[in-house]
Amino acid sequence: MTALDILLAALLLFIGWAANESGMFFNVLFIIVLLMVPVRVTMVLWRVWRKRLEYRFWRAPSGKGLYWLQAANGWSFLLLAALILEVCIVPAQFSAQEYLAIRVMVWGSVMLLSLLELLPGKRLYAATNLVFAAGSLFMAAQMLGIFWPVSKTDGVVLSAPFRGDWLVVQGGNSSLINHHYRVSSQRDALDMERLVEGRERTADRTKRESYFSWGETLYAPADGKVAKVRNDCEDNAIGHTDAQHLAGNYISIDMGNQRFVLLAHLQKGSVRVAEGDAVRAGQPIARCGNSGNTSQPHLHIQVQDRAQLSAPGVKTYPILFRDVTGIRSGGTRQDAPFSMRRNDRVISDTIHE
Repeated sequence: MTALDILLAALLLFIGWAANESGMFFNVLFIIVLLMVPVRVTMVLWRVWRKRLEYRFWRAPSGKGLYWLQAANGWSFLLLAALILEVCIVPAQFSAQEYLAIRVMVWGSVMLLSLLELLPGKRLYAATNLVFAAGSLFMAAQMLGIFWPVSKTDGVVLSAPFRGDWLVVQGGNSSLINHHYRVSSQRDALDMERLVEGRERTADRTKRESYFSWGETLYAPADGKVAKVRNDCEDNAIGHTDAQHLAGNYISIDMGNQRFVLLAHLQKGSVRVAEGDAVRAGQPIARCGNSGNTSQPHLHIQVQDRAQLSAPGVKTYPILFRDVTGIRSGGTRQDAPFSMRRNDRVISDTIHE
C-alpha cells in the first residue's frame, strides 16, 4: 500500500505539472475534482467492508491531531480548487444553464468531498498528502499573483480601441488566466471579445459570423504614427489557426517614447491606414477578425517597446484603460485608469479625440 501511495502521488504530481505546462491546468483540475467523488465514495465503502474506516477520529485519545491535519490539508486543496475554477472559467462562453450546471458540479463535489474528509482510513499515507499540500501551495501562489494589485507606475494609459461591452478572455498576472504570461514578449497582452447580453456569440459556434467580435470596428487607442501594418492574412475558420503568422493582420502604432501599441488578429482587407500615417485616438482603423494564431474572433492588444511582435528582446507594459466603465466580479470599479484581467469587462460608448 505504501508503494501504491507513492506511485499515485507521483502520477498526480506529473498530471499537475503536465497540465500547467500545457496551459490546461484548470481544465484538468475540473476533471480531477469530479473524478475524486466516485473514487472517494468507493474508498469509504471499501474501508467500511474491510473495517478500516476511522469513525469519529476526533474522539480518539491519541493520534487525532494527524487526522485533523489530513482533513485540513484536504479542505485547503478543495477550497482553493473551487476558487481557481471560479476565477478561470469564462461564463460568457456558456449558456446560463450550462454555467449553472458547471458551478453546481464544482461546488457540490467540493462540499461532498469535504464531508468525506471526516471519514478517513485508519492508516494515513504521507506521499499523497504531500502532493495535495504542494497543489494547495501552487494554487495559493497563483491566486496571490492574480489578485495582487497591478502597479500603475509602468502602465501605459490607452483609450478603448472598441465601442460597446468587451470582455477580457486572456489577461492577468498568472498563466492560469493568461496564456500569454509565460511568453516574455506577450506577458502584458490582453485578448478581448465583444459581448452582447453577456454572451460571446449566438447559438452556432461553428461560424465566424456567430461571434459578436467578428467585423467589429476598431479604433486607434492613442495618438501616434503607424509603424507596421499587415492586411493580407486569411481569416481562419472556427477551430483552425495559423501558427506561422502569430499576429495575423495587425497594426502597430508608434506612440513615442519607445512605446508601440499593437492590435492583432484583424480581418483581412479591413485595415484603413498605411505605414507612416498619423492617427488620432478614436479614429477607425480596422475591423476585428480571426487571422493569425487564433481559432475564434477576438482582439489581441499589447503595448511594447518595439514595432513588431516577434522582434527579439521585446518588452511589454501593462495596459490601463481610461474613460471607460470597468466591471469586475459584477461591481463597477472606482480605480481608473483600469488594469484588466480575465473576466473583467470594459464598456466604452464614447469616441475620445
